[in-house]
Amino acid sequence: MPGLTLVEGAHEPLVVAEIERGMRGVVRFAIATYRGRSYLDIRLWSELELGQGYVPTRRGVTLPLESAAELERAVAALAKAARR
Repeated sequence: MPGLTLVEGAHEPLVVAEIERGMRGVVRFAIATYRGRSYLDIRLWSELELGQGYVPTRRGVTLPLESAAELERAVAALAKAARR
């Protein structure tokens, strides 16, 4: 898939994929831990200054890890609808 990067060996949060969004942003798909619980995190990260790395924004969604199968079905349905 164009623009999709799989990230290996990342540290907490565990970033599993990124999709480039413009010149200074990426959408990161990660598993994060907060207060001992694991969550799915899909969030826009923006680069404040060129070459200085990315910071998370408030634009995103955090779901319980138990929602992974439901999220997978929803994304598959979205992809199917987009191909029509």
